[in-house]
Amino acid sequence: GLHQVDRKNGRHHADGNNDQVDGVLRGIHRQLGRKSGGDPLLQSRFETRRRNRQAASEIRMKLPDLSDALSEYERNLMKIIAHARSRVIRLVFITQPFLWDPALSEQERRLVWAGGIGIRHQSEPGHPYYSLSALAEGMAIYNDRLVQVCEREKVEVVDLQDQIPRSMAYFYDDMHFNEKGARMAATRLCEYLLPGL
Repeated sequence: GLHQVDRKNGRHHADGNNDQVDGVLRGIHRQLGRKSGGDPLLQSRFETRRRNRQAASEIRMKLPDLSDALSEYERNLMKIIAHARSRVIRLVFITQPFLWDPALSEQERRLVWAGGIGIRHQSEPGHPYYSLSALAEGMAIYNDRLVQVCEREKVEVVDLQDQIPRSMAYFYDDMHFNEKGARMAATRLCEYLLPGL
């Protein structure tokens, strides 16, 4: 049957085997073989992007109209759903957790690099950026649309948006998990997926 996640707590309540979950997590950890964000070239690019955000010409509090972008997003979701159905593939979507929160500490704010406006915002300073609250609002709107589409189309979705705390204890930047965050996300997914296997 279809397993939907409770929208209030984002978790699939199942009496799955914790040893099985731990075994899957250990296997994932061995496969990864390194900590998140360990590539020096990638790290230098992120540092440049973070400096550019800190040198923003302005911080915009209001998002533009997302109607057209959301319509395109929904069309793309429907293409993915149609593709999976045509091949009888079990499809499980996941909402996107994120670090953005107006209550972040100064140290956590220094990890943020996304939200720039303009083609060259990642490579040069002086561009406007969206505020943390605007970015959080935008991602929540996309996550809500994903859940709505999944409910309408009877497709599985794991709602991780509010299951990973918005803290540098779990993220190494705006939306990428560090090892602890990856472990928490993998645990939530295993709790959802393993009972049905």
